[in-house]
Amino acid sequence: MKTLKKYIVIPAAFGFILIAACGHIIDPDPFNNNYKAASEFSFTISAEDKSALELHSINGAVTVIGDAASTEVIVSGTKVVRSDDETDAQNYLKNLKVSIAESGRTLFVTSEQPDNTHGRDVSIEYEIHVPKEWAASVDLA
Repeated sequence: MKTLKKYIVIPAAFGFILIAACGHIIDPDPFNNNYKAASEFSFTISAEDKSALELHSINGAVTVIGDAASTEVIVSGTKVVRSDDETDAQNYLKNLKVSIAESGRTLFVTSEQPDNTHGRDVSIEYEIHVPKEWAASVDLA
């Protein structure tokens, strides 16, 4: 009888582990952020009298490209919100901002978004073209 119990307990325990592991496969996103809203942006700034870029972003891909012949800086990208509701995702885009400031010889680009997104996934993706000789600093906090 003891032998029979071992055969029953082991498959039952293995089945429980298998079912528990499948839970993560079935619903990988606990907030069900199935709806996406996106908004593109683009700014062109003169590179005259500047020699550095500082980007402060929170979340999102960043590409900085140096161009030997450029006399301007192009900051472009996409603001993205994922939510469990299509209208909510679209409305929440207004909370994502890109600010640009200059100080001395440095151009500052900063992502602004609320600290608490209440379960939404938010990001700002950048592609920035600068003169090749510029120094660039990227801070993803």
